[in-house]
Amino acid sequence: MKKEKEPIIVEEPILEINIKVDQTINGEYQGRLNWGHMNSLDLVELLQTPTELSDSPHQTIVPIELAEKRAKKIKARIKSYILEKSDPMDVKNFSWKEWEEYPQ
Repeated sequence: MKKEKEPIIVEEPILEINIKVDQTINGEYQGRLNWGHMNSLDLVELLQTPTELSDSPHQTIVPIELAEKRAKKIKARIKSYILEKSDPMDVKNFSWKEWEEYPQ
């Protein structure tokens, strides 16, 4: 009798940054707005954006290399947070390869 192999399970966590907007009119909650253009923000692009919006010709975006480095640090912190706060059985099949190799 042939013994079945254990399935190889790989789960890849996906970091999605979304902005949600709740609307109230005269203090009465109306609901959550569908703000589709603020779904799945790119972390590196977000970190490249200047914090002060102005028409100044001296305003520049953050260099891509610096934004990628910051994105990797943020993802490392989020990974540590997930591992600390989760039951080890819930994350035992997680593959962090994409997080470690690609900053987005």
